[in-house]
Amino acid sequence: MVLLPGTHILNAPLFLPPYTSIKGLTKNACILVGEGNSNIRYNKDTSITDLTYNYTGIGNRSGAIRSSDSIGSSSTGSLNINNVIIHVKDTHRSGIWLQGINTVTIRDCDICSSGIGVELINTLSVHLINTNIILSDTDTNHSHIGIYKTDSSRVWIRGAMIATGYAFSEPHTGGIFNEEDQDIIGVWCSGNAGGRIEIFDSWSIVRNSSGVFTNQTICNILNTSERGWIRIYDGYYQAEAAYFGESVAEIINNVTPTYRGGRIEIMGNTRYKRSRGTIYSQGPGLGVERVQMTTSWQNAVGSGGLKIINAEFGDIDCTLPAIPTIGEEYIFKRTDMSTHRVRIICRSDSIEGDTEVELAAAPYSTLHIMFGGDGTWYRA
Repeated sequence: MVLLPGTHILNAPLFLPPYTSIKGLTKNACILVGEGNSNIRYNKDTSITDLTYNYTGIGNRSGAIRSSDSIGSSSTGSLNINNVIIHVKDTHRSGIWLQGINTVTIRDCDICSSGIGVELINTLSVHLINTNIILSDTDTNHSHIGIYKTDSSRVWIRGAMIATGYAFSEPHTGGIFNEEDQDIIGVWCSGNAGGRIEIFDSWSIVRNSSGVFTNQTICNILNTSERGWIRIYDGYYQAEAAYFGESVAEIINNVTPTYRGGRIEIMGNTRYKRSRGTIYSQGPGLGVERVQMTTSWQNAVGSGGLKIINAEFGDIDCTLPAIPTIGEEYIFKRTDMSTHRVRIICRSDSIEGDTEVELAAAPYSTLHIMFGGDGTWYRA
């Protein structure tokens, strides 16, 4: 099916039978408009290319691009979405809702969503290449998520931009200004079905500009799956809100890692400021945290990098990870002159034979260590 230039209104679902495609002559001149259940329904071995799609509303089979009911839950065939602009306005539904496909390729697309950019329910592998996902607030009172994975799929993200406040065109304002108690997340690995997310050379800024907050999560990368696994190779990540608490950080792992998963690994030249939970870091892209004496900061270590410690208000114990990675590196630097105690504590390993090391009560006293892989953290 080839769309001629102009605006085409969907008054019913547009079903794509297996082995078919819909293609516009140019993406800016060929515009589809859909609402609620009047959306695009793909099947196996279908493609959508070179068009703009404006979608609004809610229905029981909603989402701008979603699977046909005939696909079922078994993964089969392929889906290709190339050079497409998707606007999702005035709804929390997804721009692209993936289910029942073996291989999905989303290439050179722009997705601007007031809800979820790409949602994965049951898909074996997804390749998202040179695609921008912009989160807006044309619909409120719900979470705003760039990529939301709840299944066991494997996802490869290459050269993406996932951000708030950088809308590429109307009808979106581009920022998140009207959400006082909702999560804003760039990439979220959820559920307990395993799977992997591999992120290469991507850029993400998530920002809540509302000015009033409770305790929502504002982060670029979030893992809440005990069997999920996220690897980050290069890129820039920044999370911003009017407050800085445990739920505001660039990278957050909310589960305890095991051999089965629950891991986030950071490699290469990855730039970020803060992380929470156990994070495995290698290479020059190590994080920076400021550790102060509050209940939420106890045992805060787990992301590698520089830990700036202020014990002015009480003793601080920083506990090293239970399962460190070879080459994992920490620099603990104390900035206060108080008499409070600052300890670096090992769980099962040692720091050159010591199970704990105390930083002196002096400005800029430092402990720089790296894990050698033989049960020992070595002083660098």
